[in-house]
Amino acid sequence: MMQTNIQTEPMANNETKEIVRSSNFELLRIIAMTMIIGHHLAIHSGFEVDKSLISFNRLVLEFIQSGGKFGVVLFVMISGYFSIQKTDFKLKKLLVIWGMVEFYSVLFAVCHVLTGGSMTIKELKSVILPLISEEYWFITSYFLLMLISPVINRGFLQLSKEEFSKFLCIIILAWTVIPIVFNVSFQGNSVIQFFVIYSIGGYLRLYGFKFTERWSFTKCLVVGILGYVCLFLSCVIIDYVGIYVEMVRPYSQHLFKTNSIFMIVIAVIIFSGFGKLNLCCAYINNFARLTLGIYLIHDNRYIRPLLWEKLFHNSSLYHTSYLILYSVLEIFSVLICCGIIEYLRRYIVKRVKLLLLKGKRDKK
Repeated sequence: MMQTNIQTEPMANNETKEIVRSSNFELLRIIAMTMIIGHHLAIHSGFEVDKSLISFNRLVLEFIQSGGKFGVVLFVMISGYFSIQKTDFKLKKLLVIWGMVEFYSVLFAVCHVLTGGSMTIKELKSVILPLISEEYWFITSYFLLMLISPVINRGFLQLSKEEFSKFLCIIILAWTVIPIVFNVSFQGNSVIQFFVIYSIGGYLRLYGFKFTERWSFTKCLVVGILGYVCLFLSCVIIDYVGIYVEMVRPYSQHLFKTNSIFMIVIAVIIFSGFGKLNLCCAYINNFARLTLGIYLIHDNRYIRPLLWEKLFHNSSLYHTSYLILYSVLEIFSVLICCGIIEYLRRYIVKRVKLLLLKGKRDKK
């Protein structure tokens, strides 16, 4: 079983011992969000890519784009790892997520209208009910998964290791192998895909991954990266074939889907490696708490065009030699700036709560 928390010794004055969450998976969470931001840069910047030609910058963009789904797999796997032993329904946690989504959805919509933008009835509905209208597909699927996770966890905790292993084999075959090999959905959707990944994360928490239990962090990381590079080579090969056979062009990112068995295997290897990393840093932990807010900010429907097209003018970089440098700078700029915005939101919410509590006490 992988280490998740570091406990300090009890204080001499019988103070409650402090439990500090390890930073290994929190660092992985930040890396996952960084990859997701890169994915959004690649698909929302308005790049005009000529599919009949293979250029260096085209491969750069496809490499950046491929990381998005991998980041999603890691993010959900981490959630499964930390949530599998929680069987109590916590409404407060769900309300916090709902409030965060609602806050940014309404805030950016109001800013859009105040700056002269228009809004249809359908868009207004999406702004008011972002979870129901799937304004953020990831958040909707993630919220539903967290909603039913206590029930899922109770079921998993009643299974033996052998039973859990057999169940994993069945759902992995049904929703990661068959869809990729035969290019069918097999009655799958993003919630089911998240459930599969969540289950794998939970299994890793309870029983670990025997294949990599003797591997060091470095070996897991190297094998994972090499596997990812080999997977990307499939994308390059399909691109090359697509020059001559147009019908295969849409499949260049086929193996980088969220439900790809290859992606999941690589994610498990890297995840296992980070489980062996002994790291404890309050700054990493605090920043990792901001990742969901970072996603909500930079991938808002009104922020996307402002960010990637008007602020950075990314489409004009496609035929330049600065694409890699600018992409790296933009990704980390978005990560840090959106993190600061989310930190300020949390700070303001905390201060407002304290003022309200103080007001109630004063009345008494």
